[in-house]
Amino acid sequence: MYTTENVIFLGVVSLPLLIVLNLIRRKSVFYHLVSAAVWIYLVGVIAVTLAPFIVDSRVIESNKHMGGAVSFNFIPLKSIKGAFDRSYFGMRNLIGNILLLLPFGVLAGSKRNIRIYKMVLIGVAASVFIEALQFLLASSYVIQRRSVDIDDVILNSCGYLFGCLAALIGKRAFLKKSVLSQ
Repeated sequence: MYTTENVIFLGVVSLPLLIVLNLIRRKSVFYHLVSAAVWIYLVGVIAVTLAPFIVDSRVIESNKHMGGAVSFNFIPLKSIKGAFDRSYFGMRNLIGNILLLLPFGVLAGSKRNIRIYKMVLIGVAASVFIEALQFLLASSYVIQRRSVDIDDVILNSCGYLFGCLAALIGKRAFLKKSVLSQ
């Protein structure tokens, strides 16, 4: 079985390959740092959202006999309200879902000439993609039991938008400072 630790290990081990590819393409040091950070972030997202992967057929058969591998919540704000009742786990889930796509939002918000509606669409699409992938993999018993929750999409999208907003504010402050210093 691939565990979260294995996914992270494979991501870290493959990082030098990314650096070598960037060196071959003669990219700048800044490009190396950004691409390494994005790679580590993507590995972390995969580790958090999809690991552990089940590769043992006995475990797959056992999960099939235990009932459904996926639980659903299509009622907006239901689990968010419940998060405040369940103290630690609920708050960890709430904060984790917000933080999950926040770095992706910072990256998207730092791009030049991207329209607001495109930023929103990218964030919502990324969140829906993660939930759909969890559903497909859990329902085919490839990953362990997962919850498909509309509130995860809402919280992931909010985190993404917070990241975009932080990047836009940071860009504006940087541009204002550079104009004033001239």
